[in-house]
Amino acid sequence: MQLPMEIQAMILEFLGPCWYLIVLRETRRLFKQIQNGHINRCERLNLAKELYTGRTKYQGKSYISIISNMPLKLPSLYDQQHIIPPKLNPWNIQNINHVRSNRHLDHVKVDAKVRGLIVCFRWDDPIGIYGFTGISKAFQSFVKLMKQRSPYGNDYWIYFPISNDELLTAAWIRKEKDSSAWAWPLRRLSKPLWEGTLHSGATQPNHPNRIYEYQSLVQDGDGVISGIVHDGLDPDPKRFSKRITQIGVTCDPGCQVETLAHEPQFGHYECPGIWDNRTTPTSYMTKALLEGLYKVRVCRDLEKPHRPCIGLLLYYVNEGVESLGQVHWGCDLTRNFLAPICLEKGNGDGKDYIKDALRDTSCTWLECEAGTLQKIPQHGTLVWWFGDLGNKVVIYTDPER
Repeated sequence: MQLPMEIQAMILEFLGPCWYLIVLRETRRLFKQIQNGHINRCERLNLAKELYTGRTKYQGKSYISIISNMPLKLPSLYDQQHIIPPKLNPWNIQNINHVRSNRHLDHVKVDAKVRGLIVCFRWDDPIGIYGFTGISKAFQSFVKLMKQRSPYGNDYWIYFPISNDELLTAAWIRKEKDSSAWAWPLRRLSKPLWEGTLHSGATQPNHPNRIYEYQSLVQDGDGVISGIVHDGLDPDPKRFSKRITQIGVTCDPGCQVETLAHEPQFGHYECPGIWDNRTTPTSYMTKALLEGLYKVRVCRDLEKPHRPCIGLLLYYVNEGVESLGQVHWGCDLTRNFLAPICLEKGNGDGKDYIKDALRDTSCTWLECEAGTLQKIPQHGTLVWWFGDLGNKVVIYTDPER
């Protein structure tokens, strides 16, 4: 049996102050709050509106004691916080009508603390996005959740570094023309200060009968992208699909930049051929310019028996950072060295992989001739394909391609 709201309010009037007596063990503060009166804590919160919180400090820790949708008149012993939900225009999300009926959207903030965005895939389905600020309990919880949703080890991790001076200014969703289905969201995020782009999503071999179009998520006047919203972490057990089906961006109108009006161009990079019929032809593509590269950080998966190099972090003379392949902050990232570099290739179970990354001085002419080592030039574009079919690294000498 559920008590009427009036009875619940009367009970909560006594439970609120007693919480301080039991947890904080400060009777003086308890009596002072009783004398000054306290706010009725029985309130139904609307998370779509602004929130006001009151916090009480004890032994260096802060405890939330009051939450309301209305401004609070609190004694001076409280710390007050005003929480404003992110602004979301109808065009900032793929399908606003569907999202309005969705009770749970996760908001990934992109602020000064975020060093990069992590997108996790299961096969060719995106299942999670995380704003990486460093190795933390929150990051480890995110990794654990993604592993639970990919129990067979079919997860792929793409990392998009964001340098201190970089801003995200535009985003598009690519889908087949005259179709409601989309190829995958956020096919490009633009970073103008580094003149770079963030590509995410699986890439299928080119189909001659498919025509793609792009849906822009940012318009003039929206400002820079301040976050990403998606439904991939919806905890509703009734939800059958544990993948991202709706995605959008939030913007900061207080930071205005010029919005790109033209559709994104991804270059003419040919997807690697299908080597066998055992697996899906889906592949992931990452690319980076080689001009100005001065240091490389190697990401290795030590849990696999052949301990492969699964990706690289590239550091440039202009302080920009890019990633190639998979960069997983839960793997080994202890090795780094100066450019130029070479890549050691290997093959296991009929699939090509990158065995290691080395300094160029480690490469011998005989090994290069044998095809086990590949020297990476200091000009052009390096494209790294990976997926169930293995790994392929291709060098394009024309950086405009």
